[in-house]
Amino acid sequence: MQETQHKNGFPLIMRARQLFHSHPGERFTAIELNNLLSTGDSRKLISILRRESMNIRSFKFPNGKKQYWFEEQQSSLQAGNDELKKGGPEND
Repeated sequence: MQETQHKNGFPLIMRARQLFHSHPGERFTAIELNNLLSTGDSRKLISILRRESMNIRSFKFPNGKKQYWFEEQQSSLQAGNDELKKGGPEND
């Protein structure tokens, strides 16, 4: 069995991508990701997802632990439309 394969044959990278997409903004530690994905190297999966341009953010605590989360990127067109819905930018 390859390192990137889950025991049921479904590639781990696909499971990791699906997990982050289905829980945008939810924060996970590497240990939590390892448990959820049944792997021992979730940090490697995060590196792969980042190389694929997936916006995986992280925060490192003073004790050395890190949290990882997926932050959806807004297109500039969508951001402009959201601003219009709010009433537009403040005028001087």
